[in-house]
Amino acid sequence: MSNILLPATRKIDNCDLSGKLKSLNAECRNCAPVTPFECLSGCRVYLLKSELRHLWEVMANPNYIKELFNVLKNKPRLHVMQTIVKGTYSSSQLQQEIERAGHDYRQNLLGEECLPLLMEVGLAACVRDNYRATTLGIRLTKLFDDFLEFADKLPNHSECYEEAVTSWKAYWQQRHRWAFGHMQVCFKHGLSVIKSKKLTAKQKLDCLLLLHVYFMPVFTLFSCLVGVPLILLGASQIVNTLWFFIPISLYSFVGNFAPFFEVGIGAYLDGRSRIQWLCPLLIFLFFFNMLICTKAFFDLIGEKVLRKNQSWAKTMHVGTGDYFFPRTFKWEDSS
Repeated sequence: MSNILLPATRKIDNCDLSGKLKSLNAECRNCAPVTPFECLSGCRVYLLKSELRHLWEVMANPNYIKELFNVLKNKPRLHVMQTIVKGTYSSSQLQQEIERAGHDYRQNLLGEECLPLLMEVGLAACVRDNYRATTLGIRLTKLFDDFLEFADKLPNHSECYEEAVTSWKAYWQQRHRWAFGHMQVCFKHGLSVIKSKKLTAKQKLDCLLLLHVYFMPVFTLFSCLVGVPLILLGASQIVNTLWFFIPISLYSFVGNFAPFFEVGIGAYLDGRSRIQWLCPLLIFLFFFNMLICTKAFFDLIGEKVLRKNQSWAKTMHVGTGDYFFPRTFKWEDSS
């Protein structure tokens, strides 16, 4: 039992990962623990073997480096790493230590967004609900002590802007593809959602409302074509009870114009005050979308009847989506 409770600073010959595992296995064969629990609880060789096995598995992912940097470009996770390199802590003890260091993070933030991701990339480990830094985590944390602005250079809260189409034809093709695909999914999976035994009634209602979102412009256009002539000709009795339908109309207005509200809020957050005056003109875009969704609906019906697959029109982007915004990084040609 000479290898039980080996010091954490034990040196291992520099070799590849498989060679280290072989040398550790050889040490384990020479050890004679009384029970396996001694290995699980205190053997540094066993813990290092577990770390290396897990690291070998996660590094088999070709995107491991990208995922590693995505995990590390986050100040709360870096603060967690700076804490657990000092020892082993439970979740409550970890939160207290981080608070003593001057950082205030909720426990669910640590338990849901920090520790699981750190363990996933092999920087932290959990033993009996106690968290500690792995050998790789200790090495990287020491490196980042000299590069404290790492999380600022690669911020985790980045702003992304979608490049809009530049012509009405491209807009029609893009929105037609969205509406057609959404309706197609609704016809294909709508009944399965209703029959599902794994979804609650609230979840089913939420799914059905989402699946039918592109049918709303079709219903609105049909209502206008039928209702407006009836009201103008006086053949409808709805005029006498029109005030009764005002709450429903307001509710439909909020739902139908939700995407346009998003555009207005986005312009406000970006500080583009002049463009906000153009937001009322989006009402004409809504009528345009009614025609697009209605065309997509009849195209879908025609596809079902004729059994002919719809040809997809790919949206062309010209790469000028950041015209109104300054570039954060300037790429230089190394040649």
